[in-house]
Amino acid sequence: MSKRSSRSTAVATAVVLAAGLAAGVAPAAVADTAPAALAPLVLATPAGTQFSEPTGVSNKGVVVGWLYGEGPTLTYRAIRWNADLTPTILAPLAGDTEDKALGVNDAGTVVGFSRQWSGRTR
Repeated sequence: MSKRSSRSTAVATAVVLAAGLAAGVAPAAVADTAPAALAPLVLATPAGTQFSEPTGVSNKGVVVGWLYGEGPTLTYRAIRWNADLTPTILAPLAGDTEDKALGVNDAGTVVGFSRQWSGRTR
């Protein structure tokens, strides 16, 4: 599979999963078939991103998740897409090297984890 084809597949998967999460459909159900009523969302990622995964959405349309490959070193980064779909990379805790966002509430509070390459997770 070419790099372009792989990225297209990753983007398509992220779009369908985000649409499913926004509609309250479990990711496994979305993977099988996307309901016709869902409108796909295009979730932009920074240049250099190899793949991304939306993992949570608030009732206000804020989507969170993670990406891999952003920056000069390949690493995982938490990302938040605001309701207008603008992406924001969320920094790991001080001293950590990577992070992932797993959920967001309607107040905009993001939950997830931050860790060092050594394996220590916070």
